[in-house]
Amino acid sequence: MAKKIAKPPIPARSGISIGKALIYLTTICIIGVVYVKFFKKSSLSSYSNIPKEVQLKYIPSDFVPSIDEENALVILSNPYRYNREFNQLIYDFNLSLLYHVANRMNLSDTIKSQIKVEYEKHHPYLRRLYFNDFVALKDLRNFVQCVV
Repeated sequence: MAKKIAKPPIPARSGISIGKALIYLTTICIIGVVYVKFFKKSSLSSYSNIPKEVQLKYIPSDFVPSIDEENALVILSNPYRYNREFNQLIYDFNLSLLYHVANRMNLSDTIKSQIKVEYEKHHPYLRRLYFNDFVALKDLRNFVQCVV
């Protein structure tokens, strides 16, 4: 008779299986998230708390400049002749734009009252800038029309 060959004993598993390790890791992560979210009052859990002083309130508004279009067309057709009117047109447009932005930002009345004073400091160089750019653009348009 043939000898029975004995099977070697199956070694016992030592350590933790992958499934158990995954369950433990998931449990630790959930406990960590709950701890940070509810118990720890650090900058990580309160990053979205915006102070009331810096919060902006959205105010829907459409910009409608107060410009007489017929008058503006005459002024813009000959800016050299109507230089004073051109400057006034720029002044009125920029102020209406600044007041529009101030209203959209919901600024206080004290700040709104300073807009005109502050703009008057900058208007002299802005009117020259607008005038020079407008005349250069108009001359370029005339040049292109003559060439074509």
